[in-house]
Amino acid sequence: MSIGTIDCNLSDHESTAQRIKIEVGKHGCVILRHLVGHEMVKTICELLGDICPNSEGAAVSHIQALEMTKTKVGADAYNTDSLPLHTDRSTTEEPPELILTSVDSCPKKGGEVHLVDGQQVIAAMNPEDVDTLRQPLFKFGDLPPLPLLTHTKSENRQHFRLRQDCKLKIVGNEEQQAKAKKAFDAFVSTSNAMKTSIHLKRGEGYVLNNGWYLHGRGSFEGNRILHRVLIRSRLLKLGFVPVSPYAIILDLDNCLFNFKKHLEESEAVAVRQFLLHEEAGPKLKENVLEKVQAYVNEEHVPMWKALLAFPEIKISPSQFTAFKQFLLKNMAYGSIVRDDTLLAVLRASPGPRVVLTNNYHAHAETVLHNLGVRKEIAHVIAVDDLNTEHASSITTKPDKETLQMTLASLRAKQGVLVDDSQNAVKLAVEAGLDAVQMTKYILDKTESDSNHFSGVSVELGDEYHKVNEIEDLPDMLLKLSSQDY
Repeated sequence: MSIGTIDCNLSDHESTAQRIKIEVGKHGCVILRHLVGHEMVKTICELLGDICPNSEGAAVSHIQALEMTKTKVGADAYNTDSLPLHTDRSTTEEPPELILTSVDSCPKKGGEVHLVDGQQVIAAMNPEDVDTLRQPLFKFGDLPPLPLLTHTKSENRQHFRLRQDCKLKIVGNEEQQAKAKKAFDAFVSTSNAMKTSIHLKRGEGYVLNNGWYLHGRGSFEGNRILHRVLIRSRLLKLGFVPVSPYAIILDLDNCLFNFKKHLEESEAVAVRQFLLHEEAGPKLKENVLEKVQAYVNEEHVPMWKALLAFPEIKISPSQFTAFKQFLLKNMAYGSIVRDDTLLAVLRASPGPRVVLTNNYHAHAETVLHNLGVRKEIAHVIAVDDLNTEHASSITTKPDKETLQMTLASLRAKQGVLVDDSQNAVKLAVEAGLDAVQMTKYILDKTESDSNHFSGVSVELGDEYHKVNEIEDLPDMLLKLSSQDY
């Protein structure tokens, strides 16, 4: 098992965080170097997602042997003994997606880190034992019986929970318990045989997907101090999916549905109401709001991005959260109804299919649900999945890094971006992807336009392709995905 390495950029934590997302998305784990100090650890973790505080409310836990600290934790991690392979917070309903660990002080002897790719473990096991691991025969703490290996078929995603102590019990009838014990023992023994052991130096560490990679440690002597942070990621989901040769990346607004027809007017009204409300934001003159709306229309950007372009409008992260909630409550989502044509198109298209939008996640989920197509989308990646409130700059589609992170989250080697924006498809091509411009909702069919066309998909040179009708999309995607890369 080969694990990649990232040298942390001491002056650009955001680029480091983006590289971590790509590597962990592709491979499940990455080793970090030059990760020095509590504040640097915390800053990078804030850029990776939402930090899960420990039991004392701190963002960063300091893992140290109990005899060397007065803190009473009562956990196996806080002694000098070896720690068997496990996943973190396995007794909680929703374990964190990511774990970052770094070394602040090395022991005199031992303390090596054990890492193992869970996907490789189950590939090496007897299929019958793997099937048993997928049965709800394992009781983690006070949770109801669960699988040790959960398989979400709609996304073809799997993730592990593992602990090897008294908080894990095998349940079921006598026959089920015997099968579960056999499968559990096979999983543990195979994991131990396949683990990689690494002696980390001060300033080194790792980030791993908590449902994909198992981790543990060897016993040690001396003062071993670690920084550990548990992170909820809105981009990298818990566990792993199979490597895909090709992914379909779909824009949402004015691509899969007519945003202008259904939501543009109600969005403009809601934004005006929010910004002019004394308690929700600064009181602004009407001419500023008119400039914002003109910017949206000219630049084809979402309203939230237009707000950032005007220095007169100062909205804090907490106000942006309120802004999102206000939009969801006041926009005309009820006008969006089931679209059987779109449903048939998605079902006829290759996968995996992901929606990548510069709008908010809740917006995308609401629209896809109303259209009746949410089950046909493996993953939704929105602007608030790509960014945290701690970022000094906003990562959006079609930035090259955004497209790379999207492919990495799907473990796809290549892909195509389908978008209504000509600029987006051009930049996708420059980033090495295929691209298709969906023009259905951006061309006025009542006008005579030299760019207008109908019927079959039209190819424009070798750069990118255009389709005007959504029904033409599956044939184009099948053609592109069948090429050799």
